[in-house]
Amino acid sequence: MMIRLLFVATFVAFATTHAATPAAVSGTVTKVDRDAKVFTVKAKNAEAAVQYGSTTSFETVKPAKANVLTDGCKVKVNGKFSQDQTVITANSIERLPDDWKSSAINAKDSFCFGVFHKKDDTLAITVGAKTIAIKPTDKMHYFVRVKSQDGDLEAGKAVWINVASIDQSGKRLAQTIVIRPPTTGKTAPAKSAKPTGPAAATPPPATVSAEQAKGTIAGTVTQISFQDLILKVAKDGNPQQVITYDITMFTTIVVNNKPAQIVDVKTGMKVTVVSSDGKVAERISATGSLPAIKRTPKKPAKPKK
Repeated sequence: MMIRLLFVATFVAFATTHAATPAAVSGTVTKVDRDAKVFTVKAKNAEAAVQYGSTTSFETVKPAKANVLTDGCKVKVNGKFSQDQTVITANSIERLPDDWKSSAINAKDSFCFGVFHKKDDTLAITVGAKTIAIKPTDKMHYFVRVKSQDGDLEAGKAVWINVASIDQSGKRLAQTIVIRPPTTGKTAPAKSAKPTGPAAATPPPATVSAEQAKGTIAGTVTQISFQDLILKVAKDGNPQQVITYDITMFTTIVVNNKPAQIVDVKTGMKVTVVSSDGKVAERISATGSLPAIKRTPKKPAKPKK
């Protein structure tokens, strides 16, 4: 799902010079105009107006009790990972809709999506082929994501937005708007045992400071997260020197010397990132092959009798 934002007037001229916007954006609602079906969201020190319509899906994350979790349900777990990512000390678990398909680990922001498992008092989450033990904290929060409507959209509320492609009339419409509760307190990192076996032989990536990440950096894409708006780059192709950049609604994306969307940037591509502060990517230029588009051949028309 591609994100394209309808910028407020102060950003219109600036937006036309940028080829693409990220696949998702999080922020805080500052103003709602229900008559015009437009609201303003502030994200990363910039404001943008987002249009919504009859096709927009609204979801609200609401507080719940522990019994909302059942074995095999889809969940999002927030907390802190152990060093080897085999345990997450959780401060909140959110039950997701049963048709949720995403499965991912975000070590930067300390959360993951996957399938919840419960056996007696043992909790775990399966993320792809990996199983992570869940260690609840004393002040555990439980949530459930439910369908809602634009009446739940109010100034001051936190939101996560997916935006649909431009429609025939030229409007940019929000596809999904998730209204989130206030952020809960962060949990201290969990203590973990030193890794043993083959994993112990692989040293963790060296920390690359923001000062070292400033300017123009060349490397290889090791991870791209459309939902969390982060790009990880192995500097000069060295997997032990990984830089994490934030992607904003103003990041310019170029793939194979052509304007592109962030969804066109793939893991393994060669990339050049321009960043004035070593934290936010202002321009991402990637090169590499894109997956071929599978097309279903048309069936020949039946001859008229």
